[in-house]
Parts: sequence; structure tokens; C-alpha cells
Amino acid sequence: MIKAIKISKEQFNIIEAEIHNTLKTFDDYNSPTYQSKEIPTTDGKVLLLKPKRQHFVDALDIDWQKIPKSELLIIEE
Repeated sequence: MIKAIKISKEQFNIIEAEIHNTLKTFDDYNSPTYQSKEIPTTDGKVLLLKPKRQHFVDALDIDWQKIPKSELLIIEE
């Protein structure tokens, strides 16, 4: 299972920017963006991953979901 939220591609940039603005207030946040690329799913939506640091999770008002790995869109080359 992956802890994330499943959103539309259009929502991704908006929500990612909101998360970045919240987390950049922490001294230990050192990323230019929270997550630069969305992770595609089999139903046409994308995933935005839950942060690993608990104080980041606590700062965000997001109901994280458990997403089965089987929902990831795998593109084989």
C-alpha cells in the first residue's frame, strides 16, 4: 500500500503548491517543490504522496488514503 491522495491532473499543481507553501516554513524542508511529478494511476488520476516526516504530515490537513500498488499505471518500454 502507498499512502497518498488520488486527485486529477489539474488539481495536482494546485495542491502541490499549497503543500510546498505550508512546508517551506520548516527549517528542515529543503526541497524546491514537494513532489515535482505526479504518479499516474490506472483510472486516469494521479497520486500525491504523503510526506515521510511526521511533523510535515501534522502540518497538512489532508486525509491520506491507502492506495494499492496495483492501481499504479506501469508503462513498460
